[in-house]
Order: sequence, then structure tokens, then C-alpha cells
Amino acid sequence: MTRPDAWHDLLEPGEDILWQGRPDPRPDWSALNPQRAATGAALSLAALAWIVVAQGDSGPLLPALGLPVLAIGLYQIAGHVLWDSFRRARSWYTLTNRRAFIATDLPLRGRQLRAYPITRDTILTFDNAPLASIGFAFEPVPMKRGTRMRMLGFERIADGQTVFALIRGVQGKIERDLPPPHDKAGE
Repeated sequence: MTRPDAWHDLLEPGEDILWQGRPDPRPDWSALNPQRAATGAALSLAALAWIVVAQGDSGPLLPALGLPVLAIGLYQIAGHVLWDSFRRARSWYTLTNRRAFIATDLPLRGRQLRAYPITRDTILTFDNAPLASIGFAFEPVPMKRGTRMRMLGFERIADGQTVFALIRGVQGKIERDLPPPHDKAGE
């Protein structure tokens, strides 16, 4: 691929774009979790009960206190699937012969461009589904008890096998470009 003018200031000398694409923005309903949905339903029902009961003579403030809990419950039921779909619809991917880029344009966060170096030590994950996901970076997500690692990468792309092969090729080229190991024993 050629180097578009928009990338002129972003790419290093000798860095070339190998692939650009976008994730499939359709909701992934397989990500629904029955346990999470049940918790969300319980929260939503409790919040609705609070809103109805608190509507007596208390004024608008007391019922409104149930709205944040209702929003959390609805997010737990299926809102996370819809948010992920919205986030993917506002995402763009680029792979160069050195780095992977993820660009997003989200409300309240604005435009962001994150670059992840691809090295011979980059740990890759590959979900070879019709809409494949390729992980090449991980970030910690704090939990109640400890931390879990969240995969970062190209999510739900149609040409996953091709892109995975390109990334593996970048890793192989890096390895081929390294100087041979120095043999100290032979000196």
C-alpha cells in the first residue's frame, strides 16, 4: 500500500501501510451472558420498583435517584453489546510493517489514535471465526479481587486470516533483520 498524505507525520521513515480496515459494527449477541443479564434484570426491577414507590408526595428528586441504578441494570442486560457495537462503528484499523494502529472517535473521549509496536516478542491471539479477532496487546482491568487482562487488537474483521498472516510476516521480517548472535566462545 502507498503512504497516504494523512499518515505522513505519523509514520516513521521506512514504515509502510500493509492493511487498513474496519470492524464489523453489527451487535454481537453471542456476547450476552445469562448471569450478567440476570443481575441486570434484578437491578432494573429494583430500580423500577423504587421509582414507582417513591413517586408519592416526595417530589421528583427521590424517584430520580433510581435512574442511575436502572441505567446500570439495562447496561448489564444488553447495553454492553450495543455499546461495543457503537464503539466498533467508530473505529478504524491500520497495520504497518512496524505497528498496529487503532483509531476511535467516541463521544466524550473524542478522537484517539493508539499505536502498538509489533515485535518478534509480541504475543498474538487469533480467533479464526468468520469475523475474526486478532489480539496483539493487553491492558489491565481492575476487578473487585485482583486484575484481569483485556485483549486489545483488531476485533471482528472479515479478512482475519490475511491480516494475521501479515502480522506474522512483520514478526518474521523483524527477526530476519536482526544481526546474527555474537559468538563469544569463538573469540
